[in-house]
Amino acid sequence: MAIKFVLILKSRRYSEAIVLKEDLREVLVLRWIQRLAITAAVILVLALLTGFVYEQGARRSVAQAFPPPGQLVEVDGKLSHLDCRGEGSPTVILEAGI
Repeated sequence: MAIKFVLILKSRRYSEAIVLKEDLREVLVLRWIQRLAITAAVILVLALLTGFVYEQGARRSVAQAFPPPGQLVEVDGKLSHLDCRGEGSPTVILEAGI
């Protein structure tokens, strides 16, 4: 930037000085836009990362604080949640998400 500024001051022709000023102004504006875009991208990435870390921590703490009742049993190689309550007859089975 300093070299272009010196060229503007030493220029004898007015039209050449205007062109150099416009080029310098354009370069400065483009650099400003680039810095703004990079800053916005960094802020976005940090916000997403912070949200992801918070979500994982919250899931872990809720899972420890409120474990599901019953037990996990393996049926045909898949784990299913089994909650047996009561005794006697009739037997009632509630199945969600077939």
